[in-house]
Amino acid sequence: GVLFLIPFLMFTNLHIRHNYYQYAVASWLLMAVAVVVTEASQRFSQRLIAVLLIASLCGGGVMYARYYLPWQLASFRNDARLVAMQAVKALTAPSDAVVFFGCDWSSEFPFHAKRRGIAVRARTPSRMQAAIVQLPSLLAGRQLGAVVIFRNSPQFDRDAGWDPDCIPIMLTLGRECAGDNAPVEVGPFVIFAARSPSI
Repeated sequence: GVLFLIPFLMFTNLHIRHNYYQYAVASWLLMAVAVVVTEASQRFSQRLIAVLLIASLCGGGVMYARYYLPWQLASFRNDARLVAMQAVKALTAPSDAVVFFGCDWSSEFPFHAKRRGIAVRARTPSRMQAAIVQLPSLLAGRQLGAVVIFRNSPQFDRDAGWDPDCIPIMLTLGRECAGDNAPVEVGPFVIFAARSPSI
């Protein structure tokens, strides 16, 4: 049981924000529960143990049906994020790198675009934000295929920590990447792509 709690104590905020991290240490909890159930079965009524196990399984089923099943049954085909990442995929070559602004450190956008990505989060120090314009020279031979700005993200809000000086840097990097190509807007996303739009 203690081994299950150690990651919570070490990375409390991470476990609060991302409820799926508990699965990485669930085996420790299962072992602790197995020991408790085995010990309890020798001290308490078999019926009581059976009722508690059934209640636990039913509780898990209710939680699954209430919170996870709707996500599994939902269709995300028209989700603006997926449509935008399909556009990024169409506008870039498989070997290209893509810079994402306003997406925090989420890997979901590069994953759905099937491209290597660099995420620049809101609380990046100003001196590092200024270094963003040097990214194309730091890509080890890869081309910067696109710059993606997610405007609706709370991470993009200046009150959330964006240095106002970073917004022109984003736009400068985007315009340098796109050259004469007009930016492509897909929902809340603005995509500056090196290739001409053909989508």
